[in-house]
Amino acid sequence: YGANAAPDVEFVSDLRGHRRKVTCLAVDYANSQLLSGSHDGTVRVWSISQATSVSCIRQRANVCSVQFSPVNANVVAFGSADYKIYAYDLRHTSRPLVTLSGHKKAVSYVRWMGGDLIVSASTDNTLKLWDVKRGMVGDKNEFASGTGGGLFDPGSERSACSRTFRGHLNQKNFVGMSVARDGHIACGSEDNTVCLYTRSVPSP
Repeated sequence: YGANAAPDVEFVSDLRGHRRKVTCLAVDYANSQLLSGSHDGTVRVWSISQATSVSCIRQRANVCSVQFSPVNANVVAFGSADYKIYAYDLRHTSRPLVTLSGHKKAVSYVRWMGGDLIVSASTDNTLKLWDVKRGMVGDKNEFASGTGGGLFDPGSERSACSRTFRGHLNQKNFVGMSVARDGHIACGSEDNTVCLYTRSVPSP
């Protein structure tokens, strides 16, 4: 860390397990957990006190963004290069709680807006707001408790996409996105601007 490092900063360990570059991280400080996503198509869950991952979710496509649910530490969401968003219960990783389909290109960011809503960004020039409970098959209370096992059917009337936001330019790069609890969404744009949306209006 060099001579200017803070005196209480120390190197702990390397966390090894991914086979390709690590693209995204999320930390759950309360439970000392770390999420990592990689171009090897996996999301790994780490305990900060262990050098090896405690759980692994395997997908076929690059993982672009990961995040813990703000209300349930056992639930995580991630965006993928296969144009989809997945939510998993870390206690049952054989299949997703919900799969959200609707983007036409890679999902670059996923962010929770409370316990039931997810905002996603994609290089298809859109942001999308998803009502995760509406995408579940079965009891809507399953999601909050982490017991659901349903899959989202993009052809059904239960479409989980509540709103699509357009007005920024995002076709090539991951330009950044941030979500506030009050319903505001900020994202970068390839025309050198930052666009601010509110969840109730589809344009900046």
